[in-house]
Amino acid sequence: VAWHVKLMSLKFLGGSKGKGTTGNAIKAIEYVIDQRKRGTNVRVINASWGGGSDSQALREAIAAAGQKDIEIVFVCAAGNSGEDIDSTADFPADYAVDLNNVISVAAIDAGDDLAGFSNFGHNSVSVAAPGVGIWSTVSDVREYAPLSGTSMASPHVAGTSMASPHVAGIVALMLSNKPSLTAKQVKETIILTAEPTTALASRVVSSGRAS
Repeated sequence: VAWHVKLMSLKFLGGSKGKGTTGNAIKAIEYVIDQRKRGTNVRVINASWGGGSDSQALREAIAAAGQKDIEIVFVCAAGNSGEDIDSTADFPADYAVDLNNVISVAAIDAGDDLAGFSNFGHNSVSVAAPGVGIWSTVSDVREYAPLSGTSMASPHVAGTSMASPHVAGIVALMLSNKPSLTAKQVKETIILTAEPTTALASRVVSSGRAS
């Protein structure tokens, strides 16, 4: 989406099940804020993770990223439980309800239908983006499968974690063209310029897909 940008990789998930702690998530966010204060032009965080309980400390860290003179947009996956998170909260996606710098993203398929696994919420999920059959950087082991005994792997993956980076890329493109935009203005623009679809009506705040 935004070709000429630099990426900062921060890892707090690990192990065989890819789990992490809220404390380490907060440390990652605080690191980005610190880099911003030091002059690094970091303006958007993609958070393709979630599922924990509400944490005041996490909320405060994300809110701090959106403060004046920091203005970092926090784009997060809505979650893959197929639930209405207006009713059954999922974090950090639900912080989009009251934090002006948080954009939560649902997943749609190639037909613009909400993916069956995707969380949704008229108040808590901001917008939708492609999240089914996404070409990934996951290692393609098919060439070695006959030798190693592993199963055939597909580089195509699905999830709201695939949808969120699409929107983060749009945010990066917006800010590269107009750096003066605040995090709140970016969020409002993403929602207002979304392309409405029948399938997403009342399922996300924008009733549409990011465009």
